[in-house]
Amino acid sequence: MFGNSRYRITGTGTRDMGDGSIKITNRAGFSVQYYPNYKIIVNEVAKETYLMYQCGCYNRTRAFPANLVPADTGFGKAKVFEGPLQSISADDTSVGEFMNQCAVIDRVMYVTEYGVNGCYQRLGACGYTAPDPGWGNDADKITQQVDAYITYGATKNTKSIAMSAVAASTPLTRSEWLKYFGAFFNKEYEAETLFRAIRNNYNALKRDAQGTRPNPPLLVAWVYLGFSGDYVVSKPPYKVAYVEDAGGAVVSDDLLRASGFTTKDGQSWSIPQAYPEDWAAFLNQVDVIIDESYTFATACYVRLGDFLAGHKLTGAAVKAVTNRQVYTIAGMASQTLESGTVGLDWYERGTARADEVLRDFVRVLNPANAHSTMNNWNRRWLLRLNGETQKRQAPVCDNKTANLNSKCQRETFAFAICPNVIRNCTDGRIMVPGPAKRCEFVQQQKQAIRQLTNQGKRCNVPGKRLF
Repeated sequence: MFGNSRYRITGTGTRDMGDGSIKITNRAGFSVQYYPNYKIIVNEVAKETYLMYQCGCYNRTRAFPANLVPADTGFGKAKVFEGPLQSISADDTSVGEFMNQCAVIDRVMYVTEYGVNGCYQRLGACGYTAPDPGWGNDADKITQQVDAYITYGATKNTKSIAMSAVAASTPLTRSEWLKYFGAFFNKEYEAETLFRAIRNNYNALKRDAQGTRPNPPLLVAWVYLGFSGDYVVSKPPYKVAYVEDAGGAVVSDDLLRASGFTTKDGQSWSIPQAYPEDWAAFLNQVDVIIDESYTFATACYVRLGDFLAGHKLTGAAVKAVTNRQVYTIAGMASQTLESGTVGLDWYERGTARADEVLRDFVRVLNPANAHSTMNNWNRRWLLRLNGETQKRQAPVCDNKTANLNSKCQRETFAFAICPNVIRNCTDGRIMVPGPAKRCEFVQQQKQAIRQLTNQGKRCNVPGKRLF
């Protein structure tokens, strides 16, 4: 099943392990080791290991052969799954868009209430809300109904799978977790194809943006109100990359130190909210403010007056405010939830589609850029706090994609994922169709079976599965 390179991910290293397997490592923080009919997937960030064997290759009424389960090598005892996964529960918002991009969202049974994707919202509205896997009886009941429970971090739940895309340090490595996710659904080819397109689009726009960047570049500060009574400037590598790759510049460590900020990790810099005048003086030196402060009803500020009041800047001289260059990440949100708040698409599609996020930043920081990918692009995530309104994703999803009928009842199985290897019905030969031909080959074999059945004959592969 997994011996053909066309059905494997690519990575920074490929190694023949000498036991019939090929191990592919990846800079994003995961690896996949392929055996003929099962694969070992390691999440190096969450330090978890998963073994996924191909359905039909082992008798599912018995346990997977214990001698094939790898020993703990520092990434936890392997959790065993039959694949491709047929049904999942997901309490991590980023999972929704990875499911959507890999075209397997019909396999989601329970979702986080903060999802923005239309199908996520539809499932949530029908009551299919995913609890945290550590929430006791309710979580146990749900995990018994699904193949896997996808969450952010490592858990002791034997059905949980950690999705660590948001921990990646660069925009593209965040998107590269598409390949990790695709491996659980035998969607490596599709995930690889999509990631290459994202990477190529991102790098093409990045190169073009460097040639049209303003001189001097616009200076940007990512900020938020800390929960410990402080003002915070945020500088994790992926945020810095978005700004610089779009042709802007992020506030320097030297400027932060000179303005009285302190840091423990070099990524979060803070000063006490007791000194709003120092905060205003610092912000007056930057051209663009991107605020991530949490507010309940809209998840981030959507009105300039609220931003100014929350940051104690009302009446203060702040260049970005005067020039209408204050933004938040609240441009796209879900409909209002029963609790009164909303989910933000920044944490969902904004994690998977680095190329589209970069377009938002180019539109703000490099307005003269006319690269082809910018044609007709309207900002999706960066919301300007002066005259712009938060967009709300409609909870719309067709019944087949949501795997629901109009009465919120489940009536169908998930769409089939066509196999990588097929036996010829006539002579039992193993066939490995090209990725684009897999489903076509399945249909051909089904037609051959029907023809033989009509003739009172059977396939010439006794005791063996066709696909």
